[in-house]
Amino acid sequence: MKEYLMRLFNYNHWANEMLIEAIENQKIKNEYIDTIISHILNAQYLWFARFYPKNKFHYKFWDVHQPAKLKEMNDEIASLFIEYIGNIKPKDLINKVEYTTTEGEVYFNNLFDILVNIANHSAHHRGQITHKINELAKIPPKIDYIIYSRTFPDFW
Repeated sequence: MKEYLMRLFNYNHWANEMLIEAIENQKIKNEYIDTIISHILNAQYLWFARFYPKNKFHYKFWDVHQPAKLKEMNDEIASLFIEYIGNIKPKDLINKVEYTTTEGEVYFNNLFDILVNIANHSAHHRGQITHKINELAKIPPKIDYIIYSRTFPDFW
């Protein structure tokens, strides 16, 4: 399962990077896109801080960042997650993690489910962004997982 998560978070990093580059290269200026791409990364930081609290981040879910900052954030948070996943023991993935939502609600979920949720949350919002890019008559990047797996087939 650790290998799967490593692959998933490497894919997540790559897909975010492709999307940020497409927005920047096509000079797409759109408040909705800027908000959602920033939200993807803000949420990753907030989740990371929930179960690895020695890292305190000051991003809020809806802070908006410039493309250069987004690239920096994407690289940093991907590196943190990949290092974290690489250091955990497989048995740790079933451990319950207590966390508090931004609304102050306390929940317990196992670490594996939280990590999968983080990646799925990002994929959901990348879909919203690519849809919006299409609406703007621009070209969304091809960021399906299968394209990533063709690009990096020897990961396993």
